[in-house]
Amino acid sequence: MEKASKQAILKWTVYAATLVLFSAFSTTPGFFELWGVKPFWVVPLCVCISMHENEKTAAIIGGLGGALIAVTSNRFIGFYAAMLVAICVAISLFTMYYVKNSLLWGAIFTLGTSVLLLGLDWVFWDVIWNGRESLFTLQTQYLPQIAYTTALALPVYFLVKFYYKKLGTPIE
Repeated sequence: MEKASKQAILKWTVYAATLVLFSAFSTTPGFFELWGVKPFWVVPLCVCISMHENEKTAAIIGGLGGALIAVTSNRFIGFYAAMLVAICVAISLFTMYYVKNSLLWGAIFTLGTSVLLLGLDWVFWDVIWNGRESLFTLQTQYLPQIAYTTALALPVYFLVKFYYKKLGTPIE
């Protein structure tokens, strides 16, 4: 087997294992929970991988990450998967052509992705079904979850940067 294909297999294995591990972090009761709020670990991981990889890899990572979020949060798989595919491809292209790959942009992209995903989740699951209590859940669950998820961009960005340096160039 060629060195390039071995490296691609290794990179995909590392990305998939990290996605599964981060998904487990998101669903383990009491693990990294602050005041009853748990972050979406998968979101900053998908965002940071998309910043370092090409658009094809970003689409696959977004789809896998979205499916994992949906399965673990008891939502429709297509909602998060489709959203994260589109967002991750946009982030990959934006990073390739318009902005420098940096921690600041990682945090900005994570914030934007969290606001979009959790904002739509709030509208579709809370406002429509629990109209009177929706502002309470926005203030006590969704906004702190967005802040906590965005704060995770710092360690996750450096983890993905480490993977990228050790595992070589983007997957083609």
